[in-house]
Amino acid sequence: MKFLDLRWQFEQIPEFSEKIINLIKKGTFILSEEVRNFEKEWAEYIGVKYCIGVNSGTDALALALKAIGIKGGDKVIVQANTFAATVYAIIQNQGIPVFVDIDYEYGCINLTDLKKTIKKESPKAIIVVHLYGQPCFASEITKIAKENDIFLIEDCAQAHGAKWKGKYAGTFGDISCFSFFPSKNLGAIGDAGAVCTNNPEYFEKIIMYRNLGAKVKNIHEAEWGGNSRLDAIQALVLSMKLKYLDKWNERRRKIASKYREYLKDLSVYMYKDHPDSYNVYHQFVVMVENRDKIINMLKERGIPTLIHYPIPVHQAKAFKKYADRELTVAEWISKRHFSLPMSPHLTDEEINFICGNLKEVLKHGKKPKPICS
Repeated sequence: MKFLDLRWQFEQIPEFSEKIINLIKKGTFILSEEVRNFEKEWAEYIGVKYCIGVNSGTDALALALKAIGIKGGDKVIVQANTFAATVYAIIQNQGIPVFVDIDYEYGCINLTDLKKTIKKESPKAIIVVHLYGQPCFASEITKIAKENDIFLIEDCAQAHGAKWKGKYAGTFGDISCFSFFPSKNLGAIGDAGAVCTNNPEYFEKIIMYRNLGAKVKNIHEAEWGGNSRLDAIQALVLSMKLKYLDKWNERRRKIASKYREYLKDLSVYMYKDHPDSYNVYHQFVVMVENRDKIINMLKERGIPTLIHYPIPVHQAKAFKKYADRELTVAEWISKRHFSLPMSPHLTDEEINFICGNLKEVLKHGKKPKPICS
């Protein structure tokens, strides 16, 4: 059994090979019709005015921060349970990352700690990360940002198609950023990303920033420019797969429901599904006290697992100088959590096999004692 089998997705798309070959024969690969088509499709899908295709989710974050004017010394709040790319995007703009703790029940940013940190640090922006597919507290965070006159950036790298109170992740902040890394709910066949916004000023800036400061070839207008373009092959792949995203997300939710039913009385802790959230389950994460033992027992039974992520970012060597306090919940979670297989390619038989073995293995587990955030 594989934790993730990306080949399965392409077997579901009959026209995949033909369309890729036709594009190669056409020979237009940079800022082409395919890129414009996907930008339009993704903007319409989530419900924003503008989408700018870029070469990665990391660059999407960095360009978004640059567009809102983050520069040397500006503080940007970010939660401690995110991938390093979120933090590197701040540092690339000479900003200062300010870490906050996470919510124990839902695994999202902790609103109480967020409010305290805003009052103490006077940040210029917040990056909220919709981790594992659940866009928690989106409307509340939007309200906090507006009340404090702070920019809000959404990191939606794991939240393609997720919703909060019926509204898509990526439509709450000033700018939202998506990764289309191959393993994502909507993934390319290489690195790819997008920046989304309703603000025409940010749109114009990012259009130039991604393309060496130019809206038109060789007419360089912006004070800064890089090479961060979404290429045509990736855009075409994303357009083809977008048609299946809702179906694949529903399959993830069905798998998650089965996991929850099997695990509810066992020695394991799970994040709750918020009633206002449409969780698209990029990962299904559980917590146990004796994690290494449980992971090894599952491995022996042919069940792969992963840890997303083993070290909270504020404790990473690269970022320790920015961390001035313990973040209790993030640190507690990081020692106990691991991810079960979660992908629409998993069959009912495979899910039954995983769940049956989990029941046996977790007899040897210890349920974590609750911790208050």
